[in-house]
Amino acid sequence: MKRTKSYHTLIFMLLMSLFSAIFPATAQKIRAEVKLGENQITDPGFENADPKWLIPAKFATIVEGEAYEGKKSIHFKHMDPKVYAPRITQKISVSPGETIYFSVWVKAKDVDATNAEKNTYGARVYLQSYDAAGKMINGIYPASSGPGTYNWKQIGGVYTVPMDAETVSIGIGFLPGITGEVWFDNVSLQLEAPELFESFMVSPNYRGMVLSGDENAWTTKLRINPSAPDLKSKVRAIFTLKDKKKVLSKKDYTFSLNKIDTTLSFSPPKGIAIGNYTWNMQYFNEKGKLVLDQEHPVEVVKSMPEVYIDKEGFTVKNGKRIFPFGVYIGHHDDQHLKRIKDAGFNTVLSYGYGFNKGAEAYLDHAHEYNLNVIYSLKDMYEGRSMKIDQPRKTAVEYINKLKNKPALLSWYTVDELLPEWLPKIKDMYSDIVENDKNHPAFQVHYYDGARMLEKYYYTTDIMATDPYPLGRPDLNLTTIRTNATVNGMHGSKGVWSVPQIMDWAVYQKDRKPKPPTLDEMRNQAYQAIISGAKGMIFYSYYDLFHEKWPRNESFSVEYFNERWKGVSSMSKEISALIPMLLAGKEKPLTISANDGAVISAKEHNGELFILLANPYYTVKSLSINIPAGWQIVSKDQGQITAVQTGNQLKFTLPSIGSGLYKLTKKL
Repeated sequence: MKRTKSYHTLIFMLLMSLFSAIFPATAQKIRAEVKLGENQITDPGFENADPKWLIPAKFATIVEGEAYEGKKSIHFKHMDPKVYAPRITQKISVSPGETIYFSVWVKAKDVDATNAEKNTYGARVYLQSYDAAGKMINGIYPASSGPGTYNWKQIGGVYTVPMDAETVSIGIGFLPGITGEVWFDNVSLQLEAPELFESFMVSPNYRGMVLSGDENAWTTKLRINPSAPDLKSKVRAIFTLKDKKKVLSKKDYTFSLNKIDTTLSFSPPKGIAIGNYTWNMQYFNEKGKLVLDQEHPVEVVKSMPEVYIDKEGFTVKNGKRIFPFGVYIGHHDDQHLKRIKDAGFNTVLSYGYGFNKGAEAYLDHAHEYNLNVIYSLKDMYEGRSMKIDQPRKTAVEYINKLKNKPALLSWYTVDELLPEWLPKIKDMYSDIVENDKNHPAFQVHYYDGARMLEKYYYTTDIMATDPYPLGRPDLNLTTIRTNATVNGMHGSKGVWSVPQIMDWAVYQKDRKPKPPTLDEMRNQAYQAIISGAKGMIFYSYYDLFHEKWPRNESFSVEYFNERWKGVSSMSKEISALIPMLLAGKEKPLTISANDGAVISAKEHNGELFILLANPYYTVKSLSINIPAGWQIVSKDQGQITAVQTGNQLKFTLPSIGSGLYKLTKKL
């Protein structure tokens, strides 16, 4: 979410609200409700005083006679807002990529948040993840129970385990400044148990569109998740291509039950005519029962749309590849658009022009500056904050009113909406596909894991994550989340990133101003590119006018001008790379040693461009074997230095160092 701290996003989600459409396909007939495994918490009701619970004795006591279920609960009492009260915690071993649903029941007496950061705070439950060395990676902090006196209520959230995590810690207690008494009971931490089959149509990659004459095979990625692998058991898939009248092609597949991931190839009939078709995929378990049935529309077209995502994930507009490189803005005054364009940006996204009478003028004005517009529909859902009587109908009206504007690049449909919104998100995407074939849909989430992003796979054309890593021990979250996006989209969708240029102090009371430095901004950009992002929209231009919270008291043009120097310097450097990023050929590298930096390479116009970034606030090194036929341009290129030993090249990057290193062909 672009208005609050992403890793403090309030994501209250009760387990009872899980729904059957949590993984919708284009048209998916059979899908069971989300299945959850056993509770991983030891002694969830505090009935046995299990030592796996770390209980701060000064503040918490197991009591009898007060419980949501059973006989016992844990009583937490804290009466001095100036004293820190440790939380009640338990650690659990986990695996990367797992989705966790967690919750606790809480009862309160005289909970007071007067001295807390927000007077709406109460008791809380949260998760934090840790690597093998016990270092915290990140956490998630759902909405608290609120102040006051009340009977038992449930609070909780959902979390994807980061790729380098080995344990998570669940905690219950108070935030600083909270006083009062609460009772906690029935702590739950359950892992999502995936369905036997998960199927992702990979190609045709853009809305099932195929150019007439393209005889490449169509592909689907199949994931099989057997709960009890049996080498002797077999499962089956049947793929069928139909037009309105008859079956055109059919293929039958058989697999061992223990198979995990595979790519299924399907060859359509040669010379298939321009028109609309249905590609049906049916998956049967070891007993021959149909458990997953998907239908995907396929359209053979004479030409691709005005804007689409090509097979390599690049955005194509009017027949040419572009790299969307932009900022979230406020209003479209000339001074702002000119400044943004002059800095090397080519795209803008504004929340202010969603449900807005000035929408057409906004798009026309951006076009005057040759800026692309991602148009925001993100609040046009029933139940969102924007006051619209018929939000879905209104969204369709705006789609039809604006779809022919030359500045339009894509529709912004989701800003960190939880899976509980998926039915409405699916409707929004269907309305876009039906009413505007020429512009893709774009979503942004804050998930660290591919499995959470996969839930939205069939509801978007472009996916991005917003790491916002400033204030953490390092900037590595940019790489983690971009990698998760790449993995979750399976090479089929556009993958973008939303790097941070704003200061958290603008959003958080009592946080000291510490705006991102030039090195921190450019480092995020290099990390995103290295990890596979093919577009970046920085958040946010309008925050640069504010130094701290509350924002309405800190507006300053002078402050903006100082901040813009760094942003502009970064943007000009990155925008200069775009021709190489669009046309360069990926070059695999052999990494012989690495203590934390990230790297990728592209060959372009006779040069090998090696992109590097050190996400850490300490010096890092990385060594590669120099590809045959290449030689160093110079040993000191910007922030990066290199030493050659034989055919090895060792790079050294300073704290938060990033940049480009060039090799040329030997003469």
